[in-house]
Amino acid sequence: MNDFVLPGWRQSEIAKEVCLTFLENSDIKAGKICAYLIIKHRVFPVPYSVLPAGKRRLLFREYGKYGFILPLPDGRFLFMYNNKQSGKELRKTAWHELGHIRLGHKQESQLAEAEADFFMKAAMVMETMLEKLQEG
Repeated sequence: MNDFVLPGWRQSEIAKEVCLTFLENSDIKAGKICAYLIIKHRVFPVPYSVLPAGKRRLLFREYGKYGFILPLPDGRFLFMYNNKQSGKELRKTAWHELGHIRLGHKQESQLAEAEADFFMKAAMVMETMLEKLQEG
């Protein structure tokens, strides 16, 4: 858990970016927006389970048990993720990593992690609200 606290003005900017993300994709069913954005942003999901056990342990130690984004030289990204996490945890991880992309993060920092966490939380709230609206 990141203890870095974002100032209110930055939270507002990130919330606006989340709202724009959902508005740009309003024709897509709520539970599918995250998956669509992964494709749209040229992100290729790669589960940890395809790697040998030693490499998986290294990834857990270096990047954590959930996942991370690895930028490629051609502008695409690899989304390395732990496919043993629950569906909800995986969506949270995907939203967090998409937050890094949508917010233009180029390097790791406490600030970048706090911003991506806030993006993820706001996106999860928006997704829940959209699901309720689409249910009718």
